[in-house]
Amino acid sequence: MKRRKIMPKKLNIKAKLLFSVTIFVIALMLVSGYISAKISFAIIYDRIVNREAPASVNYIAETFEKKMDKSLSIARLIADNPHIIQWIKDGEKKEGMNQAISFFKEVKKNDMDFVFLVSANSKNYYTSDGLFKTVSADNPRDSWFFDTLKSKTKLAINIDTAEKAKTLMAFINLLVGPVDNPIGVAGAGINLTALSEQLSTTKLSENSTAFLISQDGSIQAHPSENYVFTIKNIKNIPDQGFQKEIVQALLTEEKGTKEYIDEKGIEKLVVFKIIPASNWKIVFEIPKKELGKGLGKIQTVNTLMTLICIVVLVLVLSFFINKILKPVKETVATLEDISQGEGDLTKRIEVTTSDEIGILATAFNTFLDKLSSIIANATSYSAKVDESSGTMLDITKAVSVETTSASSRIQTIAASAEEVNLGMESVASAIEESNANISMIASAVEQMSATINEISQKSASARTISEKAVSVSQETSSQIKELGGAANEIGKVTDTITDISEQTNLLALNATIEAARAGDAGKGFAVVASEIKELAKQTTIAAQEINTRISGIQSATNTSVLNIKEVESIITDCNDLIGSIAAAIEEQTATTQEISSNISQLSNGIAEVSANVSGSALAVNSIAKEIDATNQSVSGLANSGSQMTVNAEKMADLANKLKQLMNLFKI
Repeated sequence: MKRRKIMPKKLNIKAKLLFSVTIFVIALMLVSGYISAKISFAIIYDRIVNREAPASVNYIAETFEKKMDKSLSIARLIADNPHIIQWIKDGEKKEGMNQAISFFKEVKKNDMDFVFLVSANSKNYYTSDGLFKTVSADNPRDSWFFDTLKSKTKLAINIDTAEKAKTLMAFINLLVGPVDNPIGVAGAGINLTALSEQLSTTKLSENSTAFLISQDGSIQAHPSENYVFTIKNIKNIPDQGFQKEIVQALLTEEKGTKEYIDEKGIEKLVVFKIIPASNWKIVFEIPKKELGKGLGKIQTVNTLMTLICIVVLVLVLSFFINKILKPVKETVATLEDISQGEGDLTKRIEVTTSDEIGILATAFNTFLDKLSSIIANATSYSAKVDESSGTMLDITKAVSVETTSASSRIQTIAASAEEVNLGMESVASAIEESNANISMIASAVEQMSATINEISQKSASARTISEKAVSVSQETSSQIKELGGAANEIGKVTDTITDISEQTNLLALNATIEAARAGDAGKGFAVVASEIKELAKQTTIAAQEINTRISGIQSATNTSVLNIKEVESIITDCNDLIGSIAAAIEEQTATTQEISSNISQLSNGIAEVSANVSGSALAVNSIAKEIDATNQSVSGLANSGSQMTVNAEKMADLANKLKQLMNLFKI
C-alpha cells in the first residue's frame, strides 16, 4: 500500500520548511489549547462544585433559615404574649381587638409576609388587617386549625395557598396556651411563591435551577409553578436519569453533590443541603457544559496568540531560510547555466561556510573539476574515432560497389531461368487444368442427360395433371352457373313474397277502416287487422333482407364464373407449354449424349500431353533452384557490404556528433 504524500511535489525547499514548521506549530498550539481548556474546565468545575455551588446553597439555606427563625420568633411572640392570652380568655372584647390588630401590624413590619391568630373559643381568624373570617369544622380549608389543636404538638408547619392572594405559603403554627388545653393557634406565614422568584434569580449559570423540597420530597418552592402545583414531588419528575441517580440521595442524605445525564443527553450537576430549622432541603441543578462558558475568552486569546506566533514564526523562518539557502541557490544557478547556457565548466561556487551547505558547494566544485577532465579526454578520443571511421567508410564503399555488380549479373541469369521455369509450369498447369475441366464437363454432361430424362418424365405427368385441371374447372364453371340460375329463381320467389305482404298490408288497412266504421262491434276485428298488418310488415322486411342476400350471392357467383373461366384459360395455356417443353427436351437428350462421347475422347489426348510437359518442367525447375542458391549467396554478401557501409556511415556520423557535443563545453 502506497503512503499518501502530504506535502505537494512542486513546493521549493523554503516553502516545504515553512509549511512543515507551521503545521507543527499549529498542531502544538492546538494540543496546548486543548490541554489548557481541559485544565481550565477542571479548575472551574472544581471551584464551582467545591466553593461556589456550596456557597450559594449555604447562602440560600441560611437566608431561608433566618426567615424561618424570624417567623418562628414572631409566632412565639404572638402565642406567648400575655396580653393576647388574656384578651382571648376575656372573650375577645372589641377594645382589646384593636390593640391586638395594632400589635399584629407592628410585628409584620419585621419583614414578615403574613401574621395571624385564631381563637379556639370564638373560632375567629385575625390578621394584621383585622378580623379575616370565622373558621368552621365543616370547611375543608379550615381543617389545618382543628388538626393543629388535636395534635398536642407545640410547633407545626402547614403548606397551603393563601385564600386571597392565591400564593403558596408556608404557615408556622404555634399553640397558644398549654399544649393539653390550647386556647388558639398563632403564627406567621412565609410566601413560598416569592421565594421561588428569589430562587429563579439566584443562578450559577444561565440555565441553572434552585428549588426547595421537604423531607418527603414535596416541592415547596420552584421557579416553575408546574413543579409546585402539578408535579408536586420529586418522585413524580418524569426524567429517568433524575429518578435513578438523584431522588434517593435527596431523600436520604443531608447534603452532597451528584451528577446525572437527563433524557436529552445533557450532563447535569446537582448540589443540595438540608436547612436545620425546617429539615427542608435547598437544591441546585446546573448543566455541566455551562460551567465552562468562561473558557470562551481564554480560547479566543489563545487563538489570537497562536495566529500572532505563526505570523512571527513565518517571518523569522523566512529570513533565516533565505540566508541558509543562498549557497544552494548559487549551486542551482550554476547547474542551470551548465545545462541550458554555454556549458561553461570553468565556473565554481564560492565556499563561505563550513556547514553542510559549504560541504555541498565544495563537493560540487570537485565534481566540476573531474567532469572537466573527463570531457577533455573525451574530446581527444572523439577526434581519433572520427579519423578511423572515415578510413573504414572508404573501404566499405569499395567492397559494396563490387558485390553489388556481381549480384546484379547473377540476378539477371536467375531471372531468365526463372522465366523459363515459370513458362513450363504455366503450360503444365494449363494442360492439367484443361484436362480437369474437360473431365468435369463430361461428368456434367452425363448428369445433365439424366436430369433431362427426368424432366421429360415430369413434363408428361404435368401435362396429364393440367388436362385434368381443365376438365375440373369446366365442370366447376358449369355448377356455378347453375347456382347463379337458382339464385335468380329464389329472387323471383322473394318478389312474390313481397307482393303478397303488400297485398296483406293493404287488406289489413281496409279491415282497420271497416272496423272503425263498425264502431264497438268491430274492435275485435280491428285488433286482428292490426296484428295482420304488423305481420305483413315483418314479412316485407324479411323478404327485402332475403333479396339483399340473394343479390350478394348472384354478384359473387358471377365473379366466380369469370375467375374460373380465366383459370381454365391459364391451365390450357400451361398444358400447351408443357407439351412444347417435353418435345424440346427429347431432342436435347439425343444431342447431349453425342457431346458426351466426343469430350471423353478429347480428355484422353490431353492427359498424354500433360505428362510430357510435366517432365520438362521438372528439369527446368532443378536448374532454376541452383541459380537461385548462387544468387542468394551473392545477395547475402552484397547485403553484408551494404550493412557495413551503413554502419560505417553511422559511426562517422556519431563521431562527428560526439565532436560537436564536446565542443559545447568550455574547458
